[in-house]
Amino acid sequence: MANNNHKAARIKKCIKNLESIIEKEPLILISHNGDVWVSEKANKKLTEKRINTDEMLGWLKIGVRHLIEASFCGLNTLMVQLPHNPHEADVLVILRDKQSKEISILTIMEKKVLKYLVKGFSNKKIALSLKIGAGTVNAHLDNIYRKFDVSNRSAAICTAIKLGIVVPAV
Repeated sequence: MANNNHKAARIKKCIKNLESIIEKEPLILISHNGDVWVSEKANKKLTEKRINTDEMLGWLKIGVRHLIEASFCGLNTLMVQLPHNPHEADVLVILRDKQSKEISILTIMEKKVLKYLVKGFSNKKIALSLKIGAGTVNAHLDNIYRKFDVSNRSAAICTAIKLGIVVPAV
């Protein structure tokens, strides 16, 4: 029962983070039936870059099938599948001008540690999954905290989700 409460709290936190992203980021939502919603910020960004919206949406619909992270006309896209029926997925697309500094300064192993961290793994379980020592996991976490300018796991997870480095665990 306590595990379900922990999962519910984590899901609520992820939803709250997504709500803050919706207000701040240029977003496109593609529903499982092909309906599309483009935020005002996304429209503005596409106009500034002189990108044809229909061409971009056509390209995104192809990418949605594979949940890719790629570039189109100088915009980086991050696609996140929203929880739903696995055969009918809604996809949220976040548009970014370029990869953020925080993402590019993380090592491959730090990104792997973050992915397990978001899943709620303990340091010991992360170490076993990555076949590294617990002390090495601690060193990676210390580096992540320093690079994100945070002091704990929760703040690191929130920052990683906000930056699009990892997808919220549900």
